[in-house]
Amino acid sequence: MDDSACTEANPCGGQNCIVARRQNGAFVHEDHMFRRRGIPVRATCDTPPTPEQHAAFEAEMRGFDSVLISGETGEKADGDGRVYPAVGESTP
Repeated sequence: MDDSACTEANPCGGQNCIVARRQNGAFVHEDHMFRRRGIPVRATCDTPPTPEQHAAFEAEMRGFDSVLISGETGEKADGDGRVYPAVGESTP
């Protein structure tokens, strides 16, 4: 097992680890966002978002100057839903 894997018993230790933040009683923005929409929260930082959770992220970030990066494809989408190719790929 990879020691850096994030589990409920062993948080990943990252600055924004959702497991550690929950354990410390700190606000977890994605938990708030998902619960507001009636969507289950991710168990750990390593849990990939479901399509429903990903859509919630996109809806929440719409209009903000930020970028979501897909862990599967490497594509980036900005807060207005514009999608950009993965790093190293050219635009059509």
